[in-house]
Amino acid sequence: MIENLTEIIIIASLVLLVVILSIFLIVLKLKNTKLLSLVTQFFVDKSVLSEEVDRLSILVNNGPAIENDFIKFLSDSRNSAYEYIEDVQLAIEKLYKAMESDKENDIDKAYKRLLEFLPSKNMDVVE
Repeated sequence: MIENLTEIIIIASLVLLVVILSIFLIVLKLKNTKLLSLVTQFFVDKSVLSEEVDRLSILVNNGPAIENDFIKFLSDSRNSAYEYIEDVQLAIEKLYKAMESDKENDIDKAYKRLLEFLPSKNMDVVE
């Protein structure tokens, strides 16, 4: 009977050891899965950050040139607008003087010149 009891204790110990090892294996598997997920996320984050750093370095390196180009664009646009306004005012003045002189030919020329400043049917183009 003691032999049976010893065998039962040994078998129970082995079963308990197998159960403990199985639980330990499951815990390790869960930790491994979580670690793999974290490593994958790390590589994705690293890739995104690397792309963002590259983009920002391009902006930093080209920032002054972009800013200078924009300032030049604003200046050129302002100058073009002033020039357009002056040209239209001169055309209006010529039409006014032609109307005062009452010369049909001069009035017609001044009127046609003034109409040249109106946008064409294609609204993107000023003739």
